[in-house]
Formats: sequence, structure tokens, C-alpha cells
Amino acid sequence: MTKKLYELPDNSPIRVTMIDGSREDATFGHLDGMYSYCYLDRDHSEVFHLKGDTPMVEVDGRWEFEEGAAA
Repeated sequence: MTKKLYELPDNSPIRVTMIDGSREDATFGHLDGMYSYCYLDRDHSEVFHLKGDTPMVEVDGRWEFEEGAAA
């Protein structure tokens, strides 16, 4: 099932692909306008933002970018 990031509940678990190709567990905190406030689970001080309309799919209990979607 595909959802837009803005449709996910606050504090949803997500998984992101890093520049080096590794995958990291993260948390979608909340929306702030049209962008989101997210942070890596390993270090909550590492904050990043995704567009609110980013397509996401659920994989093994975490939400990931839909293949082919740019964040």
C-alpha cells in the first residue's frame, strides 16, 4: 500500500537510504508546513526533512520511499 508521507501518523518508523547506499532506521516526527521533521534513530540530533507528498510504502513494519520516488 502506498501513502504520502503526510498521511502517516506522527512518530511513524521509516527507513531511508543514505548517500553511500546503506539503509538507516529513522522516525518521521511530524509535518512542519510542506516539509517533515525526521531524525535518525541512532542519533536523534541528526535531523532531516522530506517533502510532505513523498510517496512511501510499508515494508516489514517501516515506511520506505516508493521505488523511483525522489524525496
